[in-house]
Amino acid sequence: MAASLTITDLLEHEGFVRSLARSLVGSDADADDLTQDTWVAALRNPPQRGLPLTAWLGRVVRNQFRNRRREQARRATRERAAARSEVDDRSDQLAERLELHRRVVDAVLALPSKYRGVLLLRFYDGMSAADIARQRGEPTVTVRSQIRRGLDQIRRQLDTTHPGGREAWSAAMLPWLGRATRKAALPTWIGASIAAILVLAVTAIFVTRGPTPTTPASVALPTAQARGAIAAAIADVAVLPESAATRTPVVSTVDPVCVRCVAEDGRPVQSAQVWLFQGAPRPDGRSHYRQFGPFTTDEQGDVAFAASLTYGGGRFDRWVYARVAGKLVGVGRSLGGPEDANGPIEVSMCPSRNVRGRVSVPDGTDPTTVTVRVNSFTISKAGMPYVSFPRGPLFPGIDTALPEFFDRAPDAAGDFEFTDLPDGARIYLIAEGQGLGQAQYANIGMGVTEIPDVVEITMWSESVLSGVVSEPTGAPVSGAVVRIRPNGVDGIFVTTGFETRSAADGSFRIPGLHSGRYDVFVESEGTEWVYRPTSIELRRGATLESALSMESAVRVSGVVVDASNGEPIQDALVGAVMPREFGTQPRLDGARSDEDGRFELRLPRGGAQLYFMGIPRGYAYPEPQIVDELVVEKDGMPIEGLRFELKRAP
Repeated sequence: MAASLTITDLLEHEGFVRSLARSLVGSDADADDLTQDTWVAALRNPPQRGLPLTAWLGRVVRNQFRNRRREQARRATRERAAARSEVDDRSDQLAERLELHRRVVDAVLALPSKYRGVLLLRFYDGMSAADIARQRGEPTVTVRSQIRRGLDQIRRQLDTTHPGGREAWSAAMLPWLGRATRKAALPTWIGASIAAILVLAVTAIFVTRGPTPTTPASVALPTAQARGAIAAAIADVAVLPESAATRTPVVSTVDPVCVRCVAEDGRPVQSAQVWLFQGAPRPDGRSHYRQFGPFTTDEQGDVAFAASLTYGGGRFDRWVYARVAGKLVGVGRSLGGPEDANGPIEVSMCPSRNVRGRVSVPDGTDPTTVTVRVNSFTISKAGMPYVSFPRGPLFPGIDTALPEFFDRAPDAAGDFEFTDLPDGARIYLIAEGQGLGQAQYANIGMGVTEIPDVVEITMWSESVLSGVVSEPTGAPVSGAVVRIRPNGVDGIFVTTGFETRSAADGSFRIPGLHSGRYDVFVESEGTEWVYRPTSIELRRGATLESALSMESAVRVSGVVVDASNGEPIQDALVGAVMPREFGTQPRLDGARSDEDGRFELRLPRGGAQLYFMGIPRGYAYPEPQIVDELVVEKDGMPIEGLRFELKRAP
């Protein structure tokens, strides 16, 4: 008989699964995808009762790894076939692009001298409008007007001289632009001065946001300053200097972000709308995602975004959403560093469908005041890569993106409908309203494999958790993070947590909750205070006042060494959880071993179980997974001298 498997069970083994995935695939981005594949497979087919969960998950990871390798081999075969087809049309496309080059040169040279000169100064020499104004002795507003009018004249000239108008010359220009960073792509018979004018004209054309959505692409300019100006103009983002802190995002036009959309049969998807979300840490260390697009794929299914956003010496974090209205939808994910930035982000698109639903609210509540939103969806179909599109609070910038697709207000009868969600996908919906407890729906982890004809979401009057966070002395704690996680919510599906920060007087309030049991966690950054997680019970429509008293942390330290030679092991992740008799085993703390193999945990008083959340490549997880059990005494004395050994992987 199969055992029940919950999201909490999986999260407890996340470190083990991710570390094993990383050892198999090599890169963090691929490890993320393989870990997600494992979660879906585990929830679809849970283990038989009595099987050790860690060992069983290890087999699931390896099976999913083998599936991914087979899919990659099939994809490589499709791409080789597509490449052979592309060669056949290359000569005709080259002739068309050369003709377009001639038209662009004619348009630039035909500009009145006042427009041609100011465009050269702005985009070729990289001067700002203010600098040009000072040099020419003219008002800045006049220079900006000349730049705008000059670009408009180039566009209008191409609209009238190129067959098919703007849509045709925009599409024809994309392949040339994609190669413009390589000198060999420029016609050898164009002299240096004309080549510079070509680069200027074609680059500046794409700064506009005209009526036809056109894909910008990377263009090589003579100076870094000019490249930065073009990137900022196209992407509408601030260009930050490379010399800033490593977490500062950097916009580059040298390496565009390319996306390729393909159907389930591997054929390219033309005319798909594509949105790109690029993330980077803010100064406070929390990631934020910027939206680019939409732009439209060409007949090869390709689209290029001019501005690539990186941080930390070339790291990147990207999500892609693509759709053909009423037909197809797909998502893509790309995460890694400079060594991983090869090739386009491939988006496998699948048929889309509408999802209808109904919200039930308490008597006297207007259902039109409720918002139903897609919190995430996951495409997990045979023969397609597993990938999710997240809109939760952990992904700021994506969480509120594209409300026209992902947010709905029910009608007076409580009915709502989403269009173009992936057919056969795992969807996760959240309903919220003033004075109502948040309600959720998902067809994953509940034994549900199909989306019903009508998704039913029931909402009740909200429960509220409020109270005060205090130090052991009773003094209020300001800025503490109070986080609660469902642990048996009454009658509905709820998996997301809720959090807030305490005010200056230590008070906090979390509204919009459903009745049921929750685990409570408190963190106070930059202090010696810790909090032992507790469980609470919320009653429907009621407010629970809770005094959350923190305590002084007890330091628990030790060393991780190689079992064969006693050498210290760096980057092993040691975690502590509450003993299993507490139910969900909330995590207490985690720490990474340093170059001497040493680690230090900060724990509250009471029982704790220690385990490895993650291990370096080349080592095997110990069996059993819990490597030590201890009790932190009330006297607060530190626990030192722990020693854990890891064996080499076979």
